Amino acid sequence: MPDIRCLIIDDEAKSIEVLSERLNLLFPNFQILDKITDWRKGLEILHTSQVDILFLDISMPEKSGIDILRLFSTIDFEVILVSAYSQFAIEAIKFSASGYVLKPIDDYELSFAVNKALQRIKERSLPKTVSH
Repeated sequence: MPDIRCLIIDDEAKSIEVLSERLNLLFPNFQILDKITDWRKGLEILHTSQVDILFLDISMPEKSGIDILRLFSTIDFEVILVSAYSQFAIEAIKFSASGYVLKPIDDYELSFAVNKALQRIKERSLPKTVSH
């Protein structure tokens, strides 16, 4: 599988750095396109760049991660929500998120979510077969 392009949107720089470190260690072939603390800039990148996996914080000022997802009519990238709060898990399911990783980040939870996203990306890239 070619390099996976990721984007991280989180209002806390420390959380971004922890997630980046874990991703670099666990998935060294991932290309982190950007690490964004401002949801507007993140939205711009999502509209102008090819992103395979979005790591998105939920609880942010002005717009939550869920609010950001609602701005898309179709989501053509995998979403892994990262949050310190478990109560948003139902919303994550509504957006077919590949995963929901609680802070502080656990390597097993992160790997599980990322591997699910990678599987979905792989399945999308397979040629469609027509059944008769």
